[in-house]
Amino acid sequence: MRQNHFFRAFEGLRGVAVLSVVIFHCTYGWPGYLAVECFMLLSGFVLAHTCLDRSDRPDGKEFVLRRLARLYPIHFLGILAYALVYWLIHDGQWPSYPDGTLFTLLQHLTLLHNVGFNPHGLTWNFPDWCVSVELWVNVIVFFVLPLRMKTAHLLLISLAAYLLIFNNSHRLGVHHEVYWGWLASGLVRGFAGFMLGWFVYRIHVELKSGRLISQWSATFMELLILACLVPIFWLRLQDGETDFIALGLMALLLLVLSQERGAVSQILSTSVAVYLGRISYPIYILHITVLDIFYQNQWHAGTLGLPLFLAEFIVTVVAVSSLAHHWIEEPCRRWYGRYRQNQQLTLAMAGP
Repeated sequence: MRQNHFFRAFEGLRGVAVLSVVIFHCTYGWPGYLAVECFMLLSGFVLAHTCLDRSDRPDGKEFVLRRLARLYPIHFLGILAYALVYWLIHDGQWPSYPDGTLFTLLQHLTLLHNVGFNPHGLTWNFPDWCVSVELWVNVIVFFVLPLRMKTAHLLLISLAAYLLIFNNSHRLGVHHEVYWGWLASGLVRGFAGFMLGWFVYRIHVELKSGRLISQWSATFMELLILACLVPIFWLRLQDGETDFIALGLMALLLLVLSQERGAVSQILSTSVAVYLGRISYPIYILHITVLDIFYQNQWHAGTLGLPLFLAEFIVTVVAVSSLAHHWIEEPCRRWYGRYRQNQQLTLAMAGP
């Protein structure tokens, strides 16, 4: 059985991306939403490496259970925490949504939110719109697409999905909008990013089988891509064609980082960056609830000043997310690992 390679730089990249999302939801006015594209690209790349392009691909049941064990515990915690905090802040009142309070809650609990049933807007713990997208894109890719997709087809499918988004929305920051009355834009966005990440993985494999690039060459390419990417964020170019330019640059950056040769890759591989990446999922899911608590207590940029507010907020979110990671996320993973071992042992003892 082929051993999975752990891309430390990717874990650090997750940490940077999730902090970008956190800061974006505190400030807005800049294209921080594009960090979600980074998660989708990474999802496609990593799942291609660990599952989709392997000869020892798991069966369908194992794949779905593995994804649910990864996604659902923290997702459920996020819904529970958001509902409790909202109820306390609003004197026993529940949120009201055009698509229905109970209906949207049931969608979240069953991971059916943001697949086309809430066309009037995001609901409840709204950043987790991409959790359902992640799960259902994984399911579609695993069960619907052929076992061995051609590399060119991966790129063509991704480009077709992005063209659909461009023609209908002219921007990448879509999630709840529905095309033609039935197709969820967020699902198309997640599918496009996943397929592009899978394509990048294939190119990575081709590059690894050839001559390795030098450290200086890798560093130059990393810095060149960042020099093109940073101005899009710095100049606040958002909700337009530049979204798609930034996407292409992020895909190129992912490819270069996957070689693990350059200085940027080494920085992202440091212990602090990797730890932030490891707890990035709880950070992403829980930060809005923490932000609501801050705002309720009048702790925001207007009262504290933006630097102090961001520092206190990020430290609090990281602390809360660390607890969620160590007390919930990791124990659930270990429990599922023991469950799978017991299942395999039972099957082995039963014999043919």
